Amino acid sequence: MGNASVRLNSSRIHLKFKSWLYTATFLVSIRPGTSIDRSQSGSIPAMPRIYLLSRTIDPLLGIFTGLLAYHLHETNPRSALASGHTLQELVRWQWAEMRRSRSMRDAVEADGVEEEWERMRREFEGEKR
Repeated sequence: MGNASVRLNSSRIHLKFKSWLYTATFLVSIRPGTSIDRSQSGSIPAMPRIYLLSRTIDPLLGIFTGLLAYHLHETNPRSALASGHTLQELVRWQWAEMRRSRSMRDAVEADGVEEEWERMRREFEGEKR
């Protein structure tokens, strides 16, 4: 794969990375009298958060921009989607499918409940006699 070498001088760190594709060399100068904090070695310092407008408005602006872009994409005559493939039609179809499956499930459950009730009634009447 590749190899890396590190050389330490009193005022410099020399890093060299070699691979079959490239060689990168880094020289880091250290001012005399400074020490390297080993507790933070390998960690990336936190970047400051930058906002366009504010912390709460930026996400809302992003959502609004995305929805507007999708609406323009669907209504643009050049990129118009085939009938039945717009988001509104797909949502309507999915909603109808969910309603249909829910009504079928409720009908099956209702039949099962009635059968279970009849079975329990017959058992109870059998115990009474």
